[in-house]
Amino acid sequence: MLFLNYRSWNRYDIFRERQCDLSGVCTMRHFFQMVALAVFLLSIAAQGQNIYVAQASAGGRNGVDCADARDLGNLTAGDWAPGNTIHLCGTITSPTGSSGLVALGSGTSSQPITIKFEPGTILQSPYFGYNNGCSSLATCLGGIEVYNRNYIVIDGGTNGIIQNTANGTHLAYHTASSGITLSGNNYIIRNLTIQNIYANDPTTGTDLFGLFTYDIVALPGSYNLTVCNNTLNNAHSGIAEDTVGGAVPTYPLPSCASNTFTSGTNLYGNTLNDHVWQINPMGSSTPVVNIFNNDMSGAANWIYTPNPSAYYHTDGVIAYGDAGAQLKVYLFNNLFHDTAFGTAAFYCTYGTTGSGCAAYVFNNIFEVDTAEANSSTALWLNGTAGYPLGPYYIYNNTFINNGYMLMLGGDNEAVTFENNLVSEGVSGGNYFYTKQYGSNPLPSVLAAADYNSFYGGRGLSISGVGAYWCWPQTGGTPSTCGSSYNGPWVKSGFDTHSISSNSQIDASYKLPPASPDLHAGTNLTFLCSVSGLGPLCFDKTGVARPPVGGWDIGALQVQGPNPPIGVTGTVK
Repeated sequence: MLFLNYRSWNRYDIFRERQCDLSGVCTMRHFFQMVALAVFLLSIAAQGQNIYVAQASAGGRNGVDCADARDLGNLTAGDWAPGNTIHLCGTITSPTGSSGLVALGSGTSSQPITIKFEPGTILQSPYFGYNNGCSSLATCLGGIEVYNRNYIVIDGGTNGIIQNTANGTHLAYHTASSGITLSGNNYIIRNLTIQNIYANDPTTGTDLFGLFTYDIVALPGSYNLTVCNNTLNNAHSGIAEDTVGGAVPTYPLPSCASNTFTSGTNLYGNTLNDHVWQINPMGSSTPVVNIFNNDMSGAANWIYTPNPSAYYHTDGVIAYGDAGAQLKVYLFNNLFHDTAFGTAAFYCTYGTTGSGCAAYVFNNIFEVDTAEANSSTALWLNGTAGYPLGPYYIYNNTFINNGYMLMLGGDNEAVTFENNLVSEGVSGGNYFYTKQYGSNPLPSVLAAADYNSFYGGRGLSISGVGAYWCWPQTGGTPSTCGSSYNGPWVKSGFDTHSISSNSQIDASYKLPPASPDLHAGTNLTFLCSVSGLGPLCFDKTGVARPPVGGWDIGALQVQGPNPPIGVTGTVK
């Protein structure tokens, strides 16, 4: 009986434990175990698949690595799932006039689709197709074509290349072409070399077939675009974008290694050479573009000396809004160097009816080599009536050997110009402020101008055609300053605290310990709390500018404390 009672109780206890598995604490324990397993499985899914593709399949043809790559042509929409990475392997040569790779799906903000170039990968064609004004997947084309797809990262890895091999003046083809074509939102393009989209020869004086050639083009309506750490050369435009809206820059600045899709248009850390327009930002719906930490040079292959009537309008950055929109540009920490841009290193202007441009320009270096000095304009800022142009704020830039440091093209610019270093070391036709267009005199379009450093060149500013102001130089002002000219520039009421001594700037654009420009600028710390101007409190290299005392003039702040200001004491 006891035995039977024991077994009966034991069976009941087992049953009760099983019941506990179905309800109560035990059930919760198992529930949490199941949740943990589900989270683990989801985390694996979130990592996505790695799919390796090449010109032709290889090895096991399963796409697990480059040695077993799948055929690129066999990619399907199912391969373009959020979180997946498409790895490109080896040299991939696409048919003439085609797209090399077409995105067939979209990622998400947390699971983007990544296109990754494996080491040594080249994506090429005699020429990749492109149709200006395209509006469909079938017509846009490009080396990589992303049409109406979103949240995509295109990463060149260590040395990925996109290139044309036969498009140019003396080559087999002379046609429109694009390295990367984008239409959609949330893109990161990084670590790529895009080259030879059009190899132009300016000595012919007649070849204008390179007009619609781009390294990277973002079509109208795109937004949240990041282009960083790329090397771009040999096309009409390095980066051309027509984005919607935007966001002002913040500090600290974004990292190119991050997969976070930042708001707005951010173009930074790129090296651009040999374009008509290194960067051409446009946009609609209160557009904003941030252009910073780029290295821009070279336009000689797009300037036609033999036939001036057949020419390209060469600029480092040319910026304007779409119809009815004023594009706001934040241009900072860039280096424009070793070249004379035919129009200007930075040209802030208008395009179609009602379009315009305004800009904050700071911490940039605009340098022209000795051979091309006197033939380049650093800044060309328009202020034409009927277009939304200006105001312009120009702070802590360095200008070296520019023929025209600042060209004002109208009567409504409203320019603020402070803490800028202008060194025209090459004698000849170098001017400071220049206003050769419009009818209002030069002083009328300046909102503020002071605490600058001007040295060298002619020591003149043009105020309307044939009218000059004089700037003091070592050895005196020009001999005719008091007669045929308007007189000394300080007579205008501007630049009363500016410097006329040699800044002694060195080949690295730095000020030596004996430079008169050290601590001679005004302190602009109060501006750093203005939305978008946080980076102004740091110089081009990231050195913090002092919160009190005078800032150094120019783009680079010498490290170390300022001398004490206003200190009083008793001599013993």
